[in-house]
Order: sequence, then C-alpha cells, then structure tokens
Amino acid sequence: MKLTFDNWKGQKFIVQSNEVLNWAAAKGIFNQSTALIQHGKMVEEVYELKHAITTKDRDAVEDELGDVLVTAIVQAQFWGLDPVHCLTRAVEKITARDGEMKDGLYVKAKLKEQSNDQNNKTNN
Repeated sequence: MKLTFDNWKGQKFIVQSNEVLNWAAAKGIFNQSTALIQHGKMVEEVYELKHAITTKDRDAVEDELGDVLVTAIVQAQFWGLDPVHCLTRAVEKITARDGEMKDGLYVKAKLKEQSNDQNNKTNN
C-alpha cells in the first residue's frame, strides 16, 4: 500500500523553513544559543508531543508536531544542513533497511543482530 499526503507541497515546506530560520535569527537563537541548548528545546517539544498523543488530542498533536519540526529546522541550521536533504538521506536509509515489526516497533535487522550478540556474550 502506498500512502501519500494529498496536500503536501514541498515548495511550501521550503518557504516555511525559511520563515522559521528568519524568526529564529530575529530572536537571537543562532547567536545567543548553541546546538546543544537547542537540542534540549527539541527534547522538550518531543515530550509535549508525547503528552498530546497520550491524551489523544489531535489539535495538540498538530501543534506539537509543528514545534518539533521547528526545532529540527533550527538544529539543521546550527550544523549548516538542509532539512530536506536530511529527510532525503533518512528516507534512503530506511527504505534500504531490513527488519521486522516487534511489539509495535520496526526493529532494524542490525540491532537485532547486536542484541543477539550481547545476549550470547552474557550467556557465555
């Protein structure tokens, strides 16, 4: 089954990413903060997203997911990275990955092998 976002507009993502960068620059984020400090902000937003998910509040999920995207765009800028390129690399990586669903999570094959190796070491 192939899923798509019917309203996905790649160009709009780029325009809005630039708006995020301009906002962040105007707020002094790039010259008064660090990638590590902004990582903390990203973690905070991920926890807020988790809360929205657990309360099944769709509007809050939408808001918090947007905040997570904002923090990812800001983080990319700290490293001089293009967020669209980062996403492209991630898609290339995950589509080439072998693995299986286990307990509701997709577990990549490499991690399963490492886990088996660690279990074998502790059992020997």
